Amino acid sequence: FVLLHIFIICLQNYNNFCEYANYSLPLQRELRTLRMIESIMMILACAILVISIVTDNKHSYIRWKAAHQRIEELEKKEAQHNQQQQWNDLDKRLEHIRAKYPTPQKTWMNYEQLKHTLDSHLNGWINNLEQKTSLSEREIQFCTYYIIYIHLTLEEIASYMCYTEKSIRNYKYRIAKKLGLSSAELLTFLQNNLFEHLFAEKASVCK
Repeated sequence: FVLLHIFIICLQNYNNFCEYANYSLPLQRELRTLRMIESIMMILACAILVISIVTDNKHSYIRWKAAHQRIEELEKKEAQHNQQQQWNDLDKRLEHIRAKYPTPQKTWMNYEQLKHTLDSHLNGWINNLEQKTSLSEREIQFCTYYIIYIHLTLEEIASYMCYTEKSIRNYKYRIAKKLGLSSAELLTFLQNNLFEHLFAEKASVCK
């Protein structure tokens, strides 16, 4: 609107220049000078207006960006807090299982009982692992013991599974290879897999 108003004034000034032809020469010069000054002042006013708009928009953008970054920081902090609570919940579930079964079960029948308890507390994680991987029952059993009895050494787990430590190390290597991992990455994979199975499923239900 302001730019349109300035354009109209400049157009009127041009028309006035044409009308000044009937005036005396000194008066023509004075009027044309004044009209020229008026036009220049209007152009300067327009430039100042444009600069103020751009500056204001820049400040608005800076304020918006700061607010947006703050929101992202709060959301990230809340997500980290929620994730930590979920890991704590997972630890409590595993502690509950360890309280009921302080040591791995030596017989297959007792392992089946442990497996049933584990699946009831972990929303069918073992079944999910069996379906989505090519691991054998004994390999699944090792994974179960490996993630629940995290404080035990491979030698101790081997004694409960009636294997030698060397056999258990080979088990661990074969399981990791089937999953496309190194032996050192297996425990982290199982923990993350269990975590995602529990809480990604819960998140999808909430949605």
